[in-house]
Amino acid sequence: MDIRVINQSIINIAIRRITKIFADFKVYGKANALKLKKEKNFLLMVNHHSRLDPFVAGSVLPLREVLSYCPFYFMTHEKYMVRPIIGPILRSFGSYQVSPKSGTIGEVLKSTEELITQGKNIMIFPEGRLILDEKKRQARPGIAYLARKYPDLKILPINLAGTGDISPLRFFLFRNKIRAYIGKSFSFNDYRDSWKLLDDRELAQAIMAQVWNLVK
Repeated sequence: MDIRVINQSIINIAIRRITKIFADFKVYGKANALKLKKEKNFLLMVNHHSRLDPFVAGSVLPLREVLSYCPFYFMTHEKYMVRPIIGPILRSFGSYQVSPKSGTIGEVLKSTEELITQGKNIMIFPEGRLILDEKKRQARPGIAYLARKYPDLKILPINLAGTGDISPLRFFLFRNKIRAYIGKSFSFNDYRDSWKLLDDRELAQAIMAQVWNLVK
């Protein structure tokens, strides 16, 4: 079995048990994730408040579906991937290297496109950085590029709320309220008529709004 599947499954189960004990953690919309079982692959699109988000996001999916959906691959900046110890560890959990300044969007996302073509599931954070101020949230154009190029590829939106201000100490001292909202999956073709004239930045915002609007 793929080491990434094993590692992600272990983390998934551990996060579920830890949050059950130490947090008020609830997930809404699980049925929307089950509807992707017939898809070859999909993008798991998540907002980004905390470095814990990749682990929490994977644990919100129904447990019985984890093995069929894993491994998820997620972009990681090259400065972390080239480190001799942390790089191999990150790869064993599904990370792959991205060099944001390597050229055009197509060149930056070359590895992502290869994974999509291979039928892999990818966890993506279109905001591209930690967003601590909701008023400053903005999606980067990479998600628009992928949506246009793979117009039938399903995107599953997940909104994580409550992870942003939780430090490791605070997590274990207080019963923090964490919520995960899973929206309905969609593709570019589902909204082609209203999205086809948007530029990449406008389209990125429109796509990411599918996550933001899960919490009013």
